[in-house]
Amino acid sequence: MAQKTWKTYNTAVESFKNFRSAYNLHDIWPAPLSDLIFYIAFLSFKGLSASTVLTYMSGISYQHKIQDLTDSTKSFLVGKTLEGLKRSNPKKPDLRVPISIDLLRKLIRSLQHVCFSSYESVMFASAFSLSFFALLRVGEIAAESKTDLGAHVIQISDVSVVKFDHKEELRLCIRSSKTDQLHSSLTLIISEQIDKSLCPIHLLKQFLQIRYPSSGSNLYIHFDGSSLTRYQFSSILQKSLSFSEINGHFRAHSFRIGGATEAKRLGVDDETLKKWGRWTSDAYTKYIRVKTIWLIGSSIVYWANKEASSRPGGLHLGLQNTGAHMIWIGQRGMKWGDLNTVFEQRLLNRPLPSFLVIQLGSNDLGISTSEKLFSDIECDLLRLHALYPALKIIWSDILMRRYWHNANCGQAIERARKRVNLRVKNLVLSIGGCAIRHSNIRAKESNLFRYDGTHLSKIGNDIYLNNLQGALEQFMRSGGPAVFPQ
Repeated sequence: MAQKTWKTYNTAVESFKNFRSAYNLHDIWPAPLSDLIFYIAFLSFKGLSASTVLTYMSGISYQHKIQDLTDSTKSFLVGKTLEGLKRSNPKKPDLRVPISIDLLRKLIRSLQHVCFSSYESVMFASAFSLSFFALLRVGEIAAESKTDLGAHVIQISDVSVVKFDHKEELRLCIRSSKTDQLHSSLTLIISEQIDKSLCPIHLLKQFLQIRYPSSGSNLYIHFDGSSLTRYQFSSILQKSLSFSEINGHFRAHSFRIGGATEAKRLGVDDETLKKWGRWTSDAYTKYIRVKTIWLIGSSIVYWANKEASSRPGGLHLGLQNTGAHMIWIGQRGMKWGDLNTVFEQRLLNRPLPSFLVIQLGSNDLGISTSEKLFSDIECDLLRLHALYPALKIIWSDILMRRYWHNANCGQAIERARKRVNLRVKNLVLSIGGCAIRHSNIRAKESNLFRYDGTHLSKIGNDIYLNNLQGALEQFMRSGGPAVFPQ
């Protein structure tokens, strides 16, 4: 049993003992059912979460087992009491935010400004990078105290950098872990990263060149030979986030969550990911925070994609720090009838996205009536929703134009555009989707358009991208409004 689990179980038994003493109940084992049910109610009244109460009951259950007693915590009445507690006190969502590749890069850059010595900044750069790419628990990278080796902390003898096929690779032996109490061990082979500024091999080699010469000790030690502690690891992380002006519920475990999220985004299969992260159950799924966003559209999307690549937020519009990953699918001249083919072809070798943003219809208005266009859109969107109910469909309004191709009357096209946008917005909302209104992109403002009066200028693209970013930030928040702007 892990030392931390043992301590938790002892805390539970001691708490149960104090409870019985406070209410003049006899300290007898096996514990009477009435004592256990009364204790569960007591813990709930104190405000403990259902998961904490379950952990305490596991500790009391273990106490029965080591005394070879009938385990009264497994009784029907206790089970039903716990079940009721879980229903009345649902589990709170995990608010910890994953650290992305881009954020990891920023954190490492900040270390020279937040650490008090170059030795410390080199050490933390390596520790941050290894935590991310090896999906390490904080208890595997840092000890409880400066003098503690730690039950599962990686030691200097557990790492080696070797040449293989003209490339360097890091071999990291995980001798034991939270889910490997029998020391079966697992060796992870970590490859080089093209970006040396966050490469775990490059940063580890830099640290090993200056590391305090101590064998038989933890890998990460200070200049005086003392161990890196959990508190120090978390403290420097928070200082780096503050220096980088990054807000969010980031914790030491965010490296592990971010590493798992990045691995999944790159297509690592579930079994490999479970083995790599030393998960023995499906708990690994809670760590994967990828929210893939597909943006499908005509030339509006094509040119916005190019403009986004040069913006500070990049192609992911700054949403990567929330675990979002954007895929741009812009085809010049694309019409509504092309949507199904493009979407299905992309799905052949990619998982279903979390969000599908559709920017189509403008090339259909001049050659189809608004009634016919809406009918086609309605049919296809209802089909998508029926086939992929987990897919969040986002309708992005057909934009105004200063000039409409294939149109005898621009005013008639404008009226048709408004009708289609309104009807599709209502349709999408009715199936649980969202809508983006681009009311700040108006045809009368010539500076928002290029010379052709059809495509957006740089200023127009900036406004369009700002709309997308603001809308997606709003839609990804649980319970947020389904129309942007509100």
